[in-house]
Amino acid sequence: MTHVDDWREILVLAAAVQTGMYARLADPASPEQVASELGLDPRATRITIAALIDRGWCIEDGRHVGLSARARAASGPAPSDPDLAEVLLTAREIAAYQRLEGTLRTGTPSHDVSAGDTTTRRHFLEAMRAIAARRSAATMRALPAPPRGGRLLDVGGGPGTYAHAFREHGWQVTVIDLPESLELAGDDLAGWGVAQIAGDITEGLPDGPWDCVYLGNVTHLFGPELAAALVVRAGAILAPGGRLAIQDVVRGLAVPAALFGVTMLVGTRAGEVYDQETYARWMEAAECPLETVVAAEPERHHLLIGRRR
Repeated sequence: MTHVDDWREILVLAAAVQTGMYARLADPASPEQVASELGLDPRATRITIAALIDRGWCIEDGRHVGLSARARAASGPAPSDPDLAEVLLTAREIAAYQRLEGTLRTGTPSHDVSAGDTTTRRHFLEAMRAIAARRSAATMRALPAPPRGGRLLDVGGGPGTYAHAFREHGWQVTVIDLPESLELAGDDLAGWGVAQIAGDITEGLPDGPWDCVYLGNVTHLFGPELAAALVVRAGAILAPGGRLAIQDVVRGLAVPAALFGVTMLVGTRAGEVYDQETYARWMEAAECPLETVVAAEPERHHLLIGRRR
């Protein structure tokens, strides 16, 4: 799917998915028929469908409207596919930013970005998979498995995109994540040959020795004390010479880092965005001094790699 940047288009798409309009238009129908079947306001339905046509998500054939080739490529068999899930996540983020004034006054986030009912959490998981897919190839190039394989711990890797890629590239992979995350992704992980451990990564990590510990998109969820402790804990379970890899939005390297910090403000209780110097200090404390910085997604996402002394 072509990346959608216009907030209005994002919200129109999100509303179409959430009301069932998007799924209904997989089978062409008139706007009046769609409104009647879904219990929607006829005028609102007509105007919204016109916007979907204008933006290339629907096509009109006489009085009937259906999904375009672009929309079908994005949605597949269900509206929970990754590309649309990313749109829904962005719509939630827009709503959270609208409540920023309240967060400024109280310090309390307006929502929990990864929580919600099962459908919302599944959309979040699918969105994380879509976002990770843009970065996984660069991550695999930077972290090739040893010639005879090696043991890799994917910390907080429940969505599974990286875990699957690591497994395909020769690693013996174990994911540790919260039980509710593994509840959604566990069958996929098992099918890919990825071992699973349910647990809270802020309380402990499974004993090693591991040849690589991968912290992918988790440090930004925590305040500096918890994040630093997690990095040190990850270093402690590595074998000598094992790699510590931290992938995240890095302040000073990623163009949207400051705004991503606001996203953490409105969506987590203590999350922040950290700069390379901070990560280097934490990695030194973990006895895994920073050696390499790789742009996993240029100007947006970076991978910081160190080795255990």
